[in-house]
Amino acid sequence: MTTPAITGAIINMARHLGLRVVAEGVETAQQLAFVTDSGADVCQGYLFARPLTALEATALLRSQSAGAAPRWHHDQAD
Repeated sequence: MTTPAITGAIINMARHLGLRVVAEGVETAQQLAFVTDSGADVCQGYLFARPLTALEATALLRSQSAGAAPRWHHDQAD
C-alpha cells in the first residue's frame, strides 16, 4: 500500500467510526488538498506555521480573535 492509500484508509475508518480527523504533519498544498478531499476535519503542520511556544501560540490566537490578520497563510513559507 502507498502512503496516500494508507492515509485515505485511516481517514475513512475514522469517519465511519464517527470520529473527527486531525491531519498532522501537513507540509505542502498537495498534502492539504489530499487530506481535506479525503475528509480530514482539521489540519496542522509546517504549511501553516512552525512549532510555537505556549506564549507564541497564545499571542497568535489572541491576535486572530481580536480580528487581526493571521501572520501566516498556507501559500506562504515560514
